Order: sequence, then C-alpha cells, then structure tokens
Amino acid sequence: GAAAPRLGGRAEERRVYQLAMERGLWRSTLQRPLEHYARSLTARPFWEASELPEAAALQRAFPAILAECNALLARRGGAFAPYRSRVVAAGGAWSDVQLFGGCRADAEHCAACPRTAAAIAAQPRLNSVVHGSHFFSRLAAGTHLEAHCGPSNSRLRCHLGLVVPAGARIRVGEEVREWRAGECLVFDDSYEHEARRAPSRPAPVPVHAPPRPFPSDTL
Repeated sequence: GAAAPRLGGRAEERRVYQLAMERGLWRSTLQRPLEHYARSLTARPFWEASELPEAAALQRAFPAILAECNALLARRGGAFAPYRSRVVAAGGAWSDVQLFGGCRADAEHCAACPRTAAAIAAQPRLNSVVHGSHFFSRLAAGTHLEAHCGPSNSRLRCHLGLVVPAGARIRVGEEVREWRAGECLVFDDSYEHEARRAPSRPAPVPVHAPPRPFPSDTL
C-alpha cells in the first residue's frame, strides 16, 4: 500500500487496501498497523480521556507540564529538534523534545523537565511498551501531517494540549477532533490519521504527546 500512490495514485492505493482487507490482513481499510496487529483488542479511532486513569493524571499535571514546556521554548537557540518524517507535507515543520523512548529516559531532557518526567514515570503503563515514547511536539503554523498509520494497535496515543491555536485539528479514521489546552485527546494511531495546523502569526504550538499502552481489552 505504501508504494501505491507512486504507482497509480489514491484510487490504486485504496484498491490495494481493500484487497488486503478482503484477504484478511486487516479488518478495516482505515486501520492498517504497519508492524503488529492484535485482533483481540477493541478497535475504535478515538477513546475518551475519562476512560484512562493515566490521561486524568496528565491533565492534573497540566500547569507544571505547560510551565516546563514554555521554559524549553524560551531557551536561546531552542531545545526543539526537527523531527524528520515523510508525512510532513512540503512547507511544513515538525519538531520535538524527546523525554522517553522505548521505555528509556533521555537523561538531559528529563533533568530539564523534572515535573513532566515525574508525572510520566508515576504511571507504569505509560512505560511498558517498546513502541512507546513521550515527547513535547510542536507543529509550525500551516503544517500538514499527511495521512499515515502507526506501527501497532497495542498502544494508544495520548496528546495533552498545551498551547493550542484555533483550527489545530486531527482526523483519525473518518472522525475529526480539535486539541484543547489542558485536555487529553486519546486515539489509536494504527488508524489512518492526519493533522493540520492553520497558518497564523503566533508561535508554533507545543503538544505533549505520550503514548499509552493498551495491553488488554479491559480498562
């Protein structure tokens, strides 16, 4: 499917996805994990933050997390590094500050953001999946992250909105939602998803984006 756009455009891409579903590779043409597919797990694009204790804990820590993110943004030279990805459409920019990746802490960044690191470390399920990572993420004004799917449905993504301008939104499957400051937006990134930030004059928006593992079908 990844090569289909180069070979025959969007219609051919969708035809390949439909064929893969008919042959039992996936249950939906919109949910296409690239590496691992656990069929026993509940499948839906979005989850409510109220369903996940970890999301509630991050929301309670919002003031501290926001303060540390703003400190990173205020650093001379900037702490955010460009995030290289083929899903960033031409003219856009995506950058991040990694805190945890693959269950390992980035010592320098965690030391610079101790309260954020502590809020994450206090939730064991946030650090129990190899595909997991936790980072401050920033989209420049006008950036479009093109439609793509994550590697596995054995985790959920949990985005805590920090500084969010009007019009910052994400589509997961066929549903579109907007980020809100202080609230967690939880979704299954094995579904096709894309994000957009409207052009504007204010500084790029930081979004705290820790994934949350979902190892079983029971909350």
